[in-house]
Amino acid sequence: GRDTQADGLHLADVEWLDDPAEAPLASDELRELRAVLANALGGLGEEYPVGAEQPQDAAWVAGHLAQLLPVPPQVRQSLLEIDGARGRLARIERMRMTH
Repeated sequence: GRDTQADGLHLADVEWLDDPAEAPLASDELRELRAVLANALGGLGEEYPVGAEQPQDAAWVAGHLAQLLPVPPQVRQSLLEIDGARGRLARIERMRMTH
């Protein structure tokens, strides 16, 4: 269901979807994107706790990149709506190559 509070805040029931299991990223796969993420996370320190780093996990890399990229909210939402981590990473890589 979905409701709107008196102050305009929308409330909704959601169903979380798990990313399908994907093969680990090869050590040379998307190296530059993973370096960008590592640099960003290093700069944030404890402000952005990520738990154990998983740079070979496509879902972990794609999720954190989608959250941290300096993009408008609608672009971030469209990234997060892409099925599969490798699809999200491919879109992020295309965005990187065009800017």
